[in-house]
Amino acid sequence: MLSEISLKNERTAGGNFFTHFLQTFRQSKLASQIGLTYASIVSGTIIFLNVIIFVGLYLSGPEIFDEETSRRLLEIFLIANVITLVAVSVAGYFVIKKFLHPLEKVAETAQEISDGKITGRILISESGKEIDELSRTFNTVPDKFDRGLKQQQRFLADISHELRTPITIVRGYADMLESYGAEDAELLKESVNSIKNSSKHMQHLVESLLFIARAEQGTQLPEKIPTDINELLKSTVEKFNNPRIEFSGEENCEMNADPNFLSEMFGEFLDNAIKYSKEKISVELTKKNNFAFVKFIDRGIGMSPEDTEKIFDRFFRVDKSRTACDDEEENSAGLGLSKAKLIADMHDIKIDVTSEEGKGSTFELTIPLN
Repeated sequence: MLSEISLKNERTAGGNFFTHFLQTFRQSKLASQIGLTYASIVSGTIIFLNVIIFVGLYLSGPEIFDEETSRRLLEIFLIANVITLVAVSVAGYFVIKKFLHPLEKVAETAQEISDGKITGRILISESGKEIDELSRTFNTVPDKFDRGLKQQQRFLADISHELRTPITIVRGYADMLESYGAEDAELLKESVNSIKNSSKHMQHLVESLLFIARAEQGTQLPEKIPTDINELLKSTVEKFNNPRIEFSGEENCEMNADPNFLSEMFGEFLDNAIKYSKEKISVELTKKNNFAFVKFIDRGIGMSPEDTEKIFDRFFRVDKSRTACDDEEENSAGLGLSKAKLIADMHDIKIDVTSEEGKGSTFELTIPLN
């Protein structure tokens, strides 16, 4: 329902834009303005030339300009002017019509798009540099509009899917408590724990979505300060308090970064390794020239080449049947690595992923140092 409403709003907004464009084009009376300007210039030029010719003839031989000669000469000039004006007007009509034809196509396409046919495009006629440039620019608008609609539709569908499970759990346990009351201590404890976990999952989902949305809009800016990569990575590993994680560091690795963002990025890579591996996890920090290299190595289920290409897409998760830790997977929304990628981009950090099914995955970060 939410997806349908939002999609309808987007279509309405797009339709209003193209309708406004169409109305502006029609109400501008461009053809009338061009025709009036053209006729005024031609008429003025002809009259000016006639006056010059008439005055020149008179000055060159005023004695020959008797009344009869002047009258006949004036008639000739008037007839010539009328013929010239008619010929120029007809020629100008066809020239202006040809000039405005591409703009009429733009208006027709705008009408189609405003009616909901966002697949409409303008054919480039090579009729002129300015018109062709206008057509190319105009064609990019429905392309972006179409991509935005598809992205929003997929995004809302993913959110709806992710929220459906925790909401169902919360409502289910609330109904159980309402039916059986709080007399069963074991049931009460189980219900409270499940509701709390589901609430935490929804909170994490909303916070991650807000972070991603703000980052993509350019409003989630990092506050960069000199940061010790070794100390930050070490403290992040310690927060997990997981005996399976082995850390090896390197001194004198400093960069300008937002330590909170960077710690969150390291945490997402570690969290991903823990979810998909029951074996030892290695975190290695090395340094070469002006770069630090951080590797997150797990010996878990690994990924296929197809999954590796999608690993940073929002809401992407590998098949649950191949997941090493089912309980952890249930609490994953598939946003962690998308968030980590955005933070890496903010700090010009390059990410390389190598993985082999059944043997594990390695995420290597190339970090520019001060």
